[in-house]
Amino acid sequence: MRSIWSNALLSSKNQLFGNSILFFIASQFYGNALVSIALGLLIGMGLLKFAFDKKSRNIKKVPLLLLFFPIFFTSNFISAVINSYDFYDIGKAFKLLPFIYFPFIFLIGKKFFLDKTFREKCRKVYFFSATLNFLVLLFWALFRTVETGNFIFLTYNNLASVFGLQPIYLSAFYIVAVLFGVELFFKNKTNTKALYLIGSLILVIGVILLASRTSWIILIMVLPIKLYPFFKRKIIFWSLILSFGLIATSMVFLSPTLRSRLVGVHANVASYSGLDLRVKIWKNALKLIEEEPLFGYGMNNSDEALKNRYMETNFRRAYIYGLNTHNQYLQTCLDSGLISLLFLILIVFALPFFYKLDRDAILFIVIISLSLLTESYFRRFNGIIFFTFFYLYFVPSSIKKH
Repeated sequence: MRSIWSNALLSSKNQLFGNSILFFIASQFYGNALVSIALGLLIGMGLLKFAFDKKSRNIKKVPLLLLFFPIFFTSNFISAVINSYDFYDIGKAFKLLPFIYFPFIFLIGKKFFLDKTFREKCRKVYFFSATLNFLVLLFWALFRTVETGNFIFLTYNNLASVFGLQPIYLSAFYIVAVLFGVELFFKNKTNTKALYLIGSLILVIGVILLASRTSWIILIMVLPIKLYPFFKRKIIFWSLILSFGLIATSMVFLSPTLRSRLVGVHANVASYSGLDLRVKIWKNALKLIEEEPLFGYGMNNSDEALKNRYMETNFRRAYIYGLNTHNQYLQTCLDSGLISLLFLILIVFALPFFYKLDRDAILFIVIISLSLLTESYFRRFNGIIFFTFFYLYFVPSSIKKH
């Protein structure tokens, strides 16, 4: 009798753990407050599972890639300690704690993350949560547009700001959801498959309207690669891509905001955005890195060092707005030195050289590697969460030895 109750209790805890993963996935689009609640619940359920499920504690082998995560955190923490003036400086490094607890959650919940049925459920939850999120944003934007007569609410920061997310992050979230939607559409045999097609098209429109130039490039790269294997007749594929390109280009040039984002790629450095602005920021950051290459300046002190550098070079726009490097590779090196940068590069790029990854894992690496190129992803909570969780969702489950 006792064994029956123990098994029932364990089954209940496993179900709660699985549901907490799904809730966490669904929360990604709705601001840091909801993500924090979902994350706390996930960690709590993970600890319960670890405490009561003996099988979850039976961790014989830890994949090499999972070791890179805590090492990356540790190197950042050591740099923070070396460069700290007080506990606040050290505390900045704790923003990277997802590099510790997500590998732990993956290891104790490996059964869930590798189960095909559960993974499909994750894809569905993420996809429908993304679609609902954009419809809410679009409805609010249309309401504001009608109220003010100004179409600016339909694009860029004004569209993304309802839940406190920046366009580059939300666009990346949507692109992953589009990849899920494509997969679900072509592999689903039920009457509901049309929902995945409609939702994917809606999310592609969302990426275009959010006007992140980096995300536009990523979408142009990954979507054709994802679609290509599903078309036996390649003429249909190329016709679809051409039609999509024409429609997307028309949308961009019909909207003043989107058009300015496209043609303003090389905007003068006096503007708030543009490649020229970023290049000038990167040059300033590289000069600082040359001075402290091994351990950097610490995650808190690097901001002050960069701001002082802006003042020395009379880079007023960057100084006034306190701009970070807008490049996570440079930001990591500036914060914590070359050792941390090495492990970040290993996490992002080394796996395809050692393992055979499935198509989705490779596409995710493309998405995240390009996103890190133009944004300091780990300076924002949602960027860290997105990187760590979905890296562990996509990559470990796809690893096959040559």
